[in-house]
Amino acid sequence: MREKVQFNFAARWEAEMATVFAPAGSFRRPSRIIVLGASGGIVLLVLACLPWGYHYKLNYDLQAVNQKISAMLPVELQVKKLNDLKTKVQAEKQFLETVINDNYDPIIVLNQLKTLLPAGTEVHSFAFGSDKKVNISLTVTGPLDLARLWVSLQNSGVFEGVNIQSVSLEEKVQNLSLSLTYNGTVRLNNNQNTDAGDPTKIAPQGNTSDSKSTTEKPKAPPVSKPASDYPGIPQHVNAIVQGPDKVVVDWDRAINAITYNVYRATSPEGDYIKVANVTVPHFEDNGLANPLTYYYKIKSVSKNGIESSFDNPVGVTGNIPEAPSGVSTIPVAPGQIRVTWNSVSSATAYKVYRGGAENGPFVIVGIVTETKLLDSGLPVGIYYYKVSSLSENLEGPCSALDSVALVNGK
Repeated sequence: MREKVQFNFAARWEAEMATVFAPAGSFRRPSRIIVLGASGGIVLLVLACLPWGYHYKLNYDLQAVNQKISAMLPVELQVKKLNDLKTKVQAEKQFLETVINDNYDPIIVLNQLKTLLPAGTEVHSFAFGSDKKVNISLTVTGPLDLARLWVSLQNSGVFEGVNIQSVSLEEKVQNLSLSLTYNGTVRLNNNQNTDAGDPTKIAPQGNTSDSKSTTEKPKAPPVSKPASDYPGIPQHVNAIVQGPDKVVVDWDRAINAITYNVYRATSPEGDYIKVANVTVPHFEDNGLANPLTYYYKIKSVSKNGIESSFDNPVGVTGNIPEAPSGVSTIPVAPGQIRVTWNSVSSATAYKVYRGGAENGPFVIVGIVTETKLLDSGLPVGIYYYKVSSLSENLEGPCSALDSVALVNGK
C-alpha cells in the first residue's frame, strides 16, 4: 500500500513539474498561429484587390468622360454647320453688294467671254465671285491653239488676268478649266433695255427713238497689245531651306519675262508682300525668323512693265537646329583623330566636316547620330573640324572650329 502511494506521488510530482517549467503561452500557440495566418491572408487579399479597384475606378471615370464628349459632339457639329452657313451667306452678301454697288452683271460677263471663245465651245460651269474672279469649265470641239486662246483673252481688255488651270484631251474634244480676273471696264448701264423673253441678251446702248434721255456712249475697247508685251506665268516654283535664316527659291524661266517679282507671306492665303525683283529665276531670302514658315509666289514682268498672274504658292516650314558646342579633337592612334561635341536637343543627326586650313575647303567626314566620330587614315599634318546639327533633313549652322596636329603619325 505504501509503495503504490509513493508511486502515485512521484507521477503526480512529475506532472506538476512539467507544468511549472513549460514555456509561457505554450497552451495558446495553436490559436495564435491560426489568428496570424488569417490576418496575413486578409492583408494579401486586400493588396491583391487594390490594382483591380483602381482599374475599375479608372474605367468608370473614362466612361463618364466619353459620355460627356459624346453628348457634346452633336452640339459641335451643329455649330460647325452654322459657321459654314454663315460663311456662305456672307460670301453671297458680298457678291450681291458687288453686283449692286459696282453694277456688274454676271450674264454680261459670260456673254463677253463667249465672244472670245472658239466656235462650238460649250460652257459647263461659270462662277463669278465678289473678287471679280471668274472660274469657268468648258469643252471645245475640234483643234484648239491654247497659246492663241490665252493671247486672245489677255488682249481682249475684258480680263486682266488669265490662267489656264487644267487641260484634258479626249477624242475630238478638249476640256479646259480657266481662272480669269474681270477688269470691270464694261458694266451694265441702268438705262439698258433687255429682252423680256431672253434676259441673257444685251440691248444696244445709246439713244433710241422712244427715249428722251441721253445715255452714256460706250467706251471704245482698249487697243490690243502685241503678244510679246505679255509675260508668261512662272512655273515649277520650288523653295528649300538652306540655313537657320535662309530660304532659296527657284523657278522656270517665263516667256517674254525680263524680270521677276518675288512675293512672300506667312500663310497660303495670307497677304503676299513683294520682297524682291530679280533678273534671273533664282532668289535667296535671308534674315528670316526661326522656326521657318513662309510661302512664296512669283510674277514675271515684261519689257513694258506688265506683270503676269500668280501661279500656286509654294511653302517651306522647318525648325533649324542650333550649332553644336564644345567641339573637341584629340589624336588617339597613328593616323586617327577622335572628334567629340555636346548634344543638341532638337538634332536627329550630326554632320562632321574636316579641312586642311582654317578657311577650308572642308569635306564631309561623316554623318552620325552619336556625339563622337573617329577619323582614320590621316597623314601627318594640321586638321580643322566643325560640326553641324541635322533635324528633319534641315541642317543648322556649323560649330566653331577646333584644330589638332598629327605629329609622327600621332
